[in-house]
Amino acid sequence: MKRVIVGGLAAALVIAGGVGVAATWDRHDDAPTPRARTPEASASPAVVSMAGYPLQQDPQSAIEFRSDYMFEATVTGPPQAARTIEANAETGAPMLVYLPISLRVTRVYRGELRPGDQVFLRDLGGTAAHGTTLNYGNGWPDSTWKAGVQLFIFSQHSVALAGQEAITPNMVFVEDDGVVRSALGGHLPTMPIEQMRDKVSARWR
Repeated sequence: MKRVIVGGLAAALVIAGGVGVAATWDRHDDAPTPRARTPEASASPAVVSMAGYPLQQDPQSAIEFRSDYMFEATVTGPPQAARTIEANAETGAPMLVYLPISLRVTRVYRGELRPGDQVFLRDLGGTAAHGTTLNYGNGWPDSTWKAGVQLFIFSQHSVALAGQEAITPNMVFVEDDGVVRSALGGHLPTMPIEQMRDKVSARWR
């Protein structure tokens, strides 16, 4: 069993090459579909529930964790229609549903991205147009993905999605008035944005 990072959480899943298993597994459902935790009745839609083992989501733990990508970005639009990654019996990869979130990269600390790049972030969970549903117990709050929100992201390797890079985050922080806080909210520690930038640069550059 291979341990991989999915949706900001380390989950014990058997997935070849991590969550970004293969571009050919993505099926795009063109009809706009709002996020839904409970699917409407349909002809035997697949419904899967999943939860991961959470990584530490405080700023210092994110800085120390060896993520492949560390960058800042701005959310450029609302979530797109849900997409599915089909299960693969040969590799044991499960069926996944996720919402693509469009981002514009503003600063890069680690990984093969550049300021100005347009990328997709995968937010696990939701219901695709044909009724396939993933109930993901540890997803990010929907408020994280409002257009204009400034994010500090720590993630694994990206894969190609609709001609752009698609990224599944390990940790996501929201910048607000010079301070970063975990997108998961709660009573997690915060950190001044300039301090986080300095620490990430000192640790990984």
